Amino acid sequence: MNADVVFADAAADLFAELGVAALVVRGADAPVPVLIIVQRDQERIGEYGTAATRVDTVAFRVDEWTPRAGDLVTWADRLGTHARKVDGLPDNDGFVATAVLHG
Repeated sequence: MNADVVFADAAADLFAELGVAALVVRGADAPVPVLIIVQRDQERIGEYGTAATRVDTVAFRVDEWTPRAGDLVTWADRLGTHARKVDGLPDNDGFVATAVLHG
């Protein structure tokens, strides 16, 4: 077993435990069901280690979806139903892609 298999399995387990069912739409394409992990109010660190901004982020398993700016993500949780667009370019380690949500 190589490291890629171990990390892919770990990502799948993480999303199975913490993931929320969502739909993602790119342009006029049909919605795609995925599991996501939303993190609210994340600090973005700027120069000299100071907090520059606070943002909401969404994480996707790369084997389910690779986000791009403009994708519309819709999900429901204990706080209600949400529909937000991907704003920032995602961080992508090959297993999990994390993107900034607009608004």
